[in-house]
Amino acid sequence: MCGIFGYLGTKNAVEVVADGLQSLEYRGYDSAGVAFHLGCEISVVKSVGKVSELKNAIKAKVKNPVGLSIGHTRWATHGGVTVENCHPHTSYCGSVSVVHNGIIENYAALREELGKSGVKFKSQTDTEVIPNMVVKQTGSLASRVRAACKSLLGSYAFLVISKDDPDTIVAAKKGTQPLCVGEGADGVYFSSDARALSGMCKNVFVLEDGEFAQVVGKEITFFAGDKKQNKKPVEFAMNTVPVSKGKFPTFMEKEINEIPEVIENLRLYFDDKKCPSLPDLCDLKKRIEACDTIHIAACGTSFFAGQYIAQHFATLGIKRVIVHIASELLCSSPIIGKNDIAFVISQSGETADTLSALQLFKSKGLFTVAICNTQHSSICRYSNMSLPTKAGQEIAVASTKAFIAQALVGEVVAAHVLGKQVDFKKYIVVAKDIVKKSDEIKSIAKKYKDIKKMFFLGKGLTTVIANESALKVKEITYKHAEGIAAGELKHGTLALVDSDTLSIVLVPEDEKAAAKIKNSESEVRSRDSHVWEVPPTPSCLAVMYAQLFALHKTYFMGLDPDKPRNLAKSVTVE
Repeated sequence: MCGIFGYLGTKNAVEVVADGLQSLEYRGYDSAGVAFHLGCEISVVKSVGKVSELKNAIKAKVKNPVGLSIGHTRWATHGGVTVENCHPHTSYCGSVSVVHNGIIENYAALREELGKSGVKFKSQTDTEVIPNMVVKQTGSLASRVRAACKSLLGSYAFLVISKDDPDTIVAAKKGTQPLCVGEGADGVYFSSDARALSGMCKNVFVLEDGEFAQVVGKEITFFAGDKKQNKKPVEFAMNTVPVSKGKFPTFMEKEINEIPEVIENLRLYFDDKKCPSLPDLCDLKKRIEACDTIHIAACGTSFFAGQYIAQHFATLGIKRVIVHIASELLCSSPIIGKNDIAFVISQSGETADTLSALQLFKSKGLFTVAICNTQHSSICRYSNMSLPTKAGQEIAVASTKAFIAQALVGEVVAAHVLGKQVDFKKYIVVAKDIVKKSDEIKSIAKKYKDIKKMFFLGKGLTTVIANESALKVKEITYKHAEGIAAGELKHGTLALVDSDTLSIVLVPEDEKAAAKIKNSESEVRSRDSHVWEVPPTPSCLAVMYAQLFALHKTYFMGLDPDKPRNLAKSVTVE
């Protein structure tokens, strides 16, 4: 969701930034733009649509190399998808330009205040107040940015350039929006995702809450508020191999096919006697045994992974677990005890609502554990302990392999508390078998490509899988899909079941639960519903049937499963 990229150096900055924006496309966006010095002025190129269209517009306008540029991929929040609302945004006088992630919460009041002083706005965005606040200040560009930030409320990260400072970029961060600075041999880079700097930078610095960076030429200066500070680069493995679809038509299909490999990664990491996390797991076991309640907070697919983990804990009789929708946590007045512990789950590690939940847990003095796919992320850095999911980079917006990895890591924790081990080898065999059924599932997707309603029916653990399965279908096919606890059908949902309905029955492994779900299957059959019965499947792997079903359904519908409309991979605004 919204990508920032910037560059100052010896290469053609506009081309570097445009390529950087392209590497951020997986996050989700609807428009893109760049700003750069052209002569004595700041020039801006914007376009609605893909970065490839922006690149064409840049080629038509920029004939000579430039040394400095900032760029942005926008996911609309304030104002529609238009060129006017696209970033970068420039001050009314044209002297300062900004690219921005996050939300300026008091932008309406600032717009009114600036309007009274003669500023005329060109967009509907909250972002446009930033450059206009900067030009109202005095001093160096860095001091003007710091002064302007004192008037801005909300969580944000942004880059600023000025026509009077052709060799300077200033970065600012407040709250949960990620932003990093990278030192390369040919210049200095900025990005909202450190992975976009892979292979280009020898050192990467991550800005924390309330920090600023000023780059003049190749010299980087960091500030905490108004005070200069020394900052150390972060250490993490950077993938220098370009991510590609390989032999697959889409990233989503590739990532589903990688699930057996992901499970093998987890087996090697957690099964090995030299497991790097073994000391952490032993400490975590003691903390879980001593705690009163386990809290889990997450959003979307990660929330369902949290529900799965909670169900697994409950099934094994370990501890009371409460799963919170992270976006609702701050408004729900949760009862949190001093002797509780908290898990936060995120694929990107930058999910704004989950970061806010983490901050709440930490403010209550809780020991916090991150289950995350991105080990250098904010959530991992701020948590007391981090358990990796070993899923590798996931590009498709709809999470597949990352969900299964999150759920299995939680299963590892539950098993470790009981002195048991997860049977990864069995899971690998099952996952490979489901992948081999892709053509069979494809025929089912073709048969029901025009169906209007879909209900996934579960019982016990498969109820959670039903919810995640429905989410996968609605995310990429734009069709109504709903996960239902099978026993709840007769308490309302059955009224919607008719001949335009497909009921997907996720048969549990537990024989008693399986017998009960058969009753619900009879109920929908007697209302003329179509039925697809998914066989009993170990662990969370039953969701793979829905992942493949949704994938093939998009192919028949002529949709792109990697980039569903209105959605973003990394949700960095609340």
